Amino acid sequence: MSAELTISGKLHANLIIKNSGASLARDVKVSFDPPLPTEEKSRDGQRNVAALINKRYSDPIPVWVPGREMENFYWVRDKTTPDDDAKSVDGVPREVTVTISYEDDRRKHTYTDQFPLNVRELEGAALPVKTTITSGPSAGLHPPRSN
Repeated sequence: MSAELTISGKLHANLIIKNSGASLARDVKVSFDPPLPTEEKSRDGQRNVAALINKRYSDPIPVWVPGREMENFYWVRDKTTPDDDAKSVDGVPREVTVTISYEDDRRKHTYTDQFPLNVRELEGAALPVKTTITSGPSAGLHPPRSN
């Protein structure tokens, strides 16, 4: 099992929880330290992504197959905060430790893994860009070149 943050836009990051092992994980529990906010609404009046994450992982997941991943909206930047001290509009902390505990497929062993995550690690990362060339020999293969 693993937990990681990925960039999904200039102001957004996603949390991915994944079973990257070769066997089933049973009774998977996911927790956060510090705990994620529980408010249903964020500062901008939208639904709080932290509340959705809390709900998703509130009960153990009975069976998690190899290769399965759950992607969650995690960090939505509050545009009113300065770049050098960006805050989440949902009150999600910049640094969090995700703890994942689970049993092996035969229920003989219990594992607990911790993943310290920090949104700051994504700052300055290249954003994914989709570009399509519609004509010529490179159509659809390469981004246009600028001179």
